[in-house]
Amino acid sequence: MRVLFIFLLTTFVAIGVLAKPPADLSVPSSSSTSELRRSELRAALKSSLGANGMRKEQAVDKSPDKRHLTPQERADLRQQLRQHLMVVGPDLP
Repeated sequence: MRVLFIFLLTTFVAIGVLAKPPADLSVPSSSSTSELRRSELRAALKSSLGANGMRKEQAVDKSPDKRHLTPQERADLRQQLRQHLMVVGPDLP
């Protein structure tokens, strides 16, 4: 019993030592961290913006305007939906 207790105690101590973060990691001051973060964000923003201030993805990707349904197409879709709901039944929300 005593050997088991010593073994468990040693195991828990070893796990605790391994779980601790290394002592050589120094925590930088918050002002230098925030300044570094700001400069990184500024550089990323400058690289993503084009010459005219728009994002490069927006400047390159010009999608066509969306097509709107005519009143007759909307009426047809409503009728199809009603027919589908009559076939399926009122079980669906």
